[in-house]
Amino acid sequence: MQRVLLAIAVLLAIISGANGLLMIIGPITWYHTVPGVMETGPANTHFITDIGFAYFASGVLLIAAVLRPLQRGELALAAALWPALHAGFHIAGDISTGGAALSATEVTGIYLPVAIQIALGVYWLRDRRTSQSS
Repeated sequence: MQRVLLAIAVLLAIISGANGLLMIIGPITWYHTVPGVMETGPANTHFITDIGFAYFASGVLLIAAVLRPLQRGELALAAALWPALHAGFHIAGDISTGGAALSATEVTGIYLPVAIQIALGVYWLRDRRTSQSS
């Protein structure tokens, strides 16, 4: 089970880190490549790059979680902080416009990854506490 969870964390780290790097290195390419982004307004390369650093940091924290078993839960939850804020921002936007306009891109690219990250972090925290009390 632990190997599967670690593999999921590594996969999410690669996706987040790669997304962040693309945003940093090629913000305009990222803007034109990711479905739905162009509908949010004109490209702002500074803003895209800033967000890229947040995604990259999230990926690095997930790798740290994989490599540091004693801090795994805390690091996984720290890695989820930016994606959770991002998801909250999208949810607030949907509410303010009168309804949820969920797209497949939002579900697979925003909501699902952060839900998995939070679940991993909580699982690893609880698993460690259970192991320590035994």
